[in-house]
Amino acid sequence: MTTEEKQELVRVVPLPEGMTRMESGPVQFGGEDWPGYFFRGDDAFGLIRVLKQIAMSHTSDDIRDFVIRIDVNRTMGNLWKCILIDDEE
Repeated sequence: MTTEEKQELVRVVPLPEGMTRMESGPVQFGGEDWPGYFFRGDDAFGLIRVLKQIAMSHTSDDIRDFVIRIDVNRTMGNLWKCILIDDEE
């Protein structure tokens, strides 16, 4: 995915008053929605490395390892969307 394609997926919202930078951490929009976790793009790099190691360590044909690899790879894909540079090939 290219940087331009990723930029189209990004939902730009204003920072809360008095903030100049949103740090990685729990975020809740409004009072009714469930909190989610915001990852800064720079923090996502480190997490991707960890997730890659987890995925590589689950290599058996066991269905649990298969499910773990799918979940980890999906999470890594979502994190890459936070990093506004072209994906690694």
